[in-house]
Amino acid sequence: MIKIVATLITVFAGAFSASAQADVLKIASSPAVPPYIIPETNNGIEIDIVRAALAVVGHEAEFSTLPFPRVVARMRDGEFDAALTISKSADLPLGNSHYSDNHITFQNVAITLKDRDLKIESIADLSDKSIAAFEFAREYLGPEFAAMAAKNPLYREISPSTSQLLPTLFSGRADVIVIEINIFKYHRLVYDLPRDTGQGVTFHPIFPLNPFRVAFTDEGYRDDFNEGLAQIRKSGVFDDIIARYTSITGQ
Repeated sequence: MIKIVATLITVFAGAFSASAQADVLKIASSPAVPPYIIPETNNGIEIDIVRAALAVVGHEAEFSTLPFPRVVARMRDGEFDAALTISKSADLPLGNSHYSDNHITFQNVAITLKDRDLKIESIADLSDKSIAAFEFAREYLGPEFAAMAAKNPLYREISPSTSQLLPTLFSGRADVIVIEINIFKYHRLVYDLPRDTGQGVTFHPIFPLNPFRVAFTDEGYRDDFNEGLAQIRKSGVFDDIIARYTSITGQ
């Protein structure tokens, strides 16, 4: 009887110890444009959503920011429990990964000043406009956009910082800027931008949405995350996190 009890204590102690250690998930992310991932402060929309979703199901998260090729390699080697910002359309060699529900969605948009009253309902409507877009937009936004950019002498891309796109719009140096919508809102919220006097803007959602998910090495953690994600969506925490980085007036 004593042996049986001792064995059970050992088993339960071992299980508890393993569970306690496993509750701190090591999560890899690649550098991203704020507000989705902000490595300097270890937060951002994506990090905060993942942290909150795991917290409500009893897990903690430790985030490491690495170049994306290293994220892929170290996930494949089992050095991380999860990796962020994985496109649903990407075919990545992440080993035996289990993919979560969509947790963030990038929405690239064309943006104009509201008082210009420009009608932009398709990529074709950009062909006669002066455009400033984020770096590599013509490679990222598909063949129709690339063809328009190649034929439009008033098209240009601005790098390295997307924040430089906003003064280009507000000063009238471009009819249209092309940028991800939450990146635009964050820059306008956080930075004192030249020429920004609170003008109203119009968002033209002419590009497809880009949903992303988290890749987990363990199916159980993936299921826990999906459960937590559903809970924070229902409770309003999900929307509150996005609003924290993007809520501005003058839209």
